[in-house]
Amino acid sequence: MRLESPSLHVKKKEQPSFLFVLVNGRPYGKTLYDADKGRVSEVSSLLRDHPEINVNFAANTEWAPLHASSFHDHVEVVKLLLAHPNINVNVKSTSGLTPLSLCCESGHVGVVRLLLKDPRVDVTSDDNNGCTPLWHASYWGNHEIIESLIASGRDLGDVKSKKVSVAGKDYTALEIARESQKIEVVALLERFMANPTQTRHEVRVKLGAGCAGC
Repeated sequence: MRLESPSLHVKKKEQPSFLFVLVNGRPYGKTLYDADKGRVSEVSSLLRDHPEINVNFAANTEWAPLHASSFHDHVEVVKLLLAHPNINVNVKSTSGLTPLSLCCESGHVGVVRLLLKDPRVDVTSDDNNGCTPLWHASYWGNHEIIESLIASGRDLGDVKSKKVSVAGKDYTALEIARESQKIEVVALLERFMANPTQTRHEVRVKLGAGCAGC
């Protein structure tokens, strides 16, 4: 049975091609970030020349620039935004998604590992439906992302019993992976819940230098 995503209710193709920022409280016409091209030099110049910009502002969209750059896998833009002194790394969309949760849905492992290296990032943040980053990754079958979450050594929350309601039924991360027939994810979560320390060690050995937070 194919379940509907509890959070990602806006189709990818409907996402805006650019985001505006605020300068002196008003929308600034030059784009901070082009979601189709990830224009690093433009973002860098804009942030340097306009320190008053509100980098967390979403203008006429539900996403802040960090959401969009994370969703579109523009790692270098994400790095620039994370380095900004006023960035809110846990900024939430109108549906409660943080940039990390959004990446756990979209499947961008590189951005997830970059975010996990930032100690400010909340790994257990719930969206409006109660979904955590791990729950999202489990639903979508993003095995490598779950490995990165485990390898980070961060507290992943109540993995065994936390449930989210989908189509009138409540599911833990493991249960939603089973329901969605994500076999690799099911096996990984079962190992992790049975022996977190051993599983974390095994995943870190597998990931090697790519292991976030190790």
